[in-house]
Amino acid sequence: MHPDDSTGGPPVNPGAPLGSSPSASGGDPPRTIGPYRILRVLGEGGMGVVYEAEQRVALKRRVALKVMKPGLDSKEVLARFEAERQALAVMQHPGIAKVLDAGATEEGRPYFVMELVDGESLKEYADGRKLSVEDRVRLFIEVCQAVQHAHLKGVIHRDLKPSNVLVTERDDVPSPKVIDFGVAKATGQRLTETTLVTGFGQALGTPAYMSPEQADASGLDVDTRTDVYSLGVTLYELLVGRLPQDPEELGFAGFMTQLLLRDSDPPTPSTRYDTLEGDTQQAIARFRHTDPRGLHHQIRGDLDWIAMKAIEKDRERRYPTANDLALDLERYLLDEPVLARPPSARYRAAKFVRRHRAGVLMTAAVAVLVAASTVAVFVQAARIEHALARAEAAESFLQEWIWASDPFEGQGRDVTVVEALDAASETITDELQGQPEVEASVRNTFGVAYFKLGRYEKARPLLESALEIRQRVHAGQHPDVAESLDYLADLERAEGHSALADSLYRAALVMRRRTLGDFHPDVAVSLMGLGLVHKDARDFQVAETSFHEALAIRERAAADTGQLAEVWDALGTLYWAQERYEEAEPWLRKALDARRSYYGEESGLVASSMSNLAALLDDKGEYDEAESLYREARALLQERAPRSTQLATVTANLAILLDVWKEEYDEAETLYREALAMHQALFGDDNPDVALDRYLMAGLLCEVRGEPAQGVTLLEEAIPVFEREEQYSYAAIARSMLGVCLTELTRYAEAEVDLLEALSALELEYGVDHTRTRTTRERLVTLYEAWDRPNRAALYREDPPPQE
Repeated sequence: MHPDDSTGGPPVNPGAPLGSSPSASGGDPPRTIGPYRILRVLGEGGMGVVYEAEQRVALKRRVALKVMKPGLDSKEVLARFEAERQALAVMQHPGIAKVLDAGATEEGRPYFVMELVDGESLKEYADGRKLSVEDRVRLFIEVCQAVQHAHLKGVIHRDLKPSNVLVTERDDVPSPKVIDFGVAKATGQRLTETTLVTGFGQALGTPAYMSPEQADASGLDVDTRTDVYSLGVTLYELLVGRLPQDPEELGFAGFMTQLLLRDSDPPTPSTRYDTLEGDTQQAIARFRHTDPRGLHHQIRGDLDWIAMKAIEKDRERRYPTANDLALDLERYLLDEPVLARPPSARYRAAKFVRRHRAGVLMTAAVAVLVAASTVAVFVQAARIEHALARAEAAESFLQEWIWASDPFEGQGRDVTVVEALDAASETITDELQGQPEVEASVRNTFGVAYFKLGRYEKARPLLESALEIRQRVHAGQHPDVAESLDYLADLERAEGHSALADSLYRAALVMRRRTLGDFHPDVAVSLMGLGLVHKDARDFQVAETSFHEALAIRERAAADTGQLAEVWDALGTLYWAQERYEEAEPWLRKALDARRSYYGEESGLVASSMSNLAALLDDKGEYDEAESLYREARALLQERAPRSTQLATVTANLAILLDVWKEEYDEAETLYREALAMHQALFGDDNPDVALDRYLMAGLLCEVRGEPAQGVTLLEEAIPVFEREEQYSYAAIARSMLGVCLTELTRYAEAEVDLLEALSALELEYGVDHTRTRTTRERLVTLYEAWDRPNRAALYREDPPPQE
């Protein structure tokens, strides 16, 4: 143990654990406890005192002895004390202090004896020896490995922080040890029969390092990932000398509010460092054996995102184990790709707006087509009376709302697709009682319809309930269950949960292969989904393999041209995402020609293919043909689907081309406003497509029209939507534009914060040499020059001016 190993202080002290109390020991230390001679007090916490002692029997050695304070014999305190002893006893690791003995004093107060760790806290050791960033990472990896051992033994520490890691040296080699398991919790085994919380439901641990779930309410709903969070905060502080969210800066109440607000994220370590005063930056850099610019460049990138992944407020997105965190840090040291990246992998395509919009174009003008096709499948499958009854029931139930919401047949009736879906879905349970298979099919249909309309929050309960009903009805593997798994995977993919989507697609694929055979057309459907999720994650090899397997199945089954065109289009957009334009273009042209001949010139799928090909040509610089295709697709959709998301998307893409490449600003502004109005009518204000339109409009208003105040308004509405939807690369690009608008308004301090945060995110997402990253650096130079801060401008200037 160590003199700084204190758990004392009132609960509002952000540097001390919650649940502790002021010292109550009083008086002089005892001369002996059992066979141990007491030498001095090492530390004191809420429930115990730690002494340096000398063992007098068997073998002579100096130890750390922790004894419960007099009068603290409540069940809760006894439970916590016994829990700490048991936690230490089950662990045997060089990075964890060992328990050597246990007993009770003459007064009956329990104690236990540990090896004496005569070292410095992790932070003191690293700063005192001016360890480089890489040496700090190496030392921290050993801490992660010790914590992993505790987790494997069923113990969660719950109070990890630099002062609970002591570092000693053996032959000039640092050796960290994790101490103070006083608030530990069991996982697979019970350390005690009593829950480890205070009598007032107060969370145990130290606020500055505590995970949101540990701070929330009783703190009972914690698992090993709460320690991963604390390790992440410790790593963050080890890198830049500051906490991600500091109770001393925010005040205790403000800090706890920020911690518990799951949608409020701290800045990356490099951004936090960049916002410090120059003298502070210099001091921190010196402790890391570098200068401010060198420290910034070492931390930004992989270390930024490793730390941010560890301190994700949503524990499902953290590293699942301390070992996973350690392994990613080892990848960093080896210059290998790390797993930590911005969470929304589906938004990593190199072309920001066009590729996003083309990739999510709906494959039908409205969700009615989905419902109609589902009914058609039922009818085709009705080879026995039971299947026919299912088909007829589904068709009857869907008939009224299909007519009401179809823009082609609704004759101008003012009923939106969503309104029709809402009205009809409310009656599913009442209308279809006693018909579970039909109910599941209809729930599935409505869920898919909501999904296609971008109403994910309405789609999820319907798709999940359809899966539950089908699993209950079929009690095992069945094609209907696989279908539900596949649609849920589509939803998870759209929401950016790539790992979960991958698992669901694979489960559906395995089930379909087992129940339908390897070459059934439905197997190709799952392969297509699997390919798309891996394309989103830029795992192009798996995506390409999946698409080609799907194509082989469909060719073998003599699939119709429409199904083949789907794969050709997917392959084209896959190669496009890799900027393999010469390979992409033939696939996209083939898909467009096939859809024209198969569906006719007025199909929404034809418009989708036109838009994809137009976007590719736009990227290649073939603007005239791209413009022609955009206009053709737009005219088709204006006639056939005037209220569709397809039309809004094509309109926005055409506006981008006219704005950025043809400088036809008047028409571009008109089209931006049209796209924004259409998306708002479809989805309301709180939607990523609406946010994207606002970003595009803001760029034109700020940079071309000279109206930065309007740009700020639009961007401040857009950025929170991107962040809530985990579209962090878009948020960064919009934040960079916000910095431009604020600079124009001479709101320099605000502009600096936004530009620095944007730069950090863009460097990680696209690399330091990408156009967007370099543009943001140029914007920082412009800001600092306008602000009369030439030294800071020099840090970000690509080519420093010659010295006179």
